[in-house]
Amino acid sequence: MSVERLCEGGELLDKILSRGGRYTEEDAKVIVVQILSIIACCHLQDQRLNDIVGSAYYVAPEVLHRSYNVEADMWSIGVITYILLCGSRAESGIFRSVLRVDPNFNDTP
Repeated sequence: MSVERLCEGGELLDKILSRGGRYTEEDAKVIVVQILSIIACCHLQDQRLNDIVGSAYYVAPEVLHRSYNVEADMWSIGVITYILLCGSRAESGIFRSVLRVDPNFNDTP
């Protein structure tokens, strides 16, 4: 059985909103641990990449700079964790925000 058969697909934010807007820390932890385990297995086979791929809301600065590996997935997992806990994501100027050298953690979600 291929991995693709196990993937339901759909937008993460839609699933979060269907649960009332956010996950508890315990539920988020379970999901993030699963994601980290899967990514660790994938990166045992990995190499440095240079194509711009992925969803704008989860894209790492390294992807936009066209040189990435594990760090791009770690960034995306951080974004997923944020969305799980806050129930929202940045909507405007996403690429500009991703490329910002000094992230602003004081803004509201």
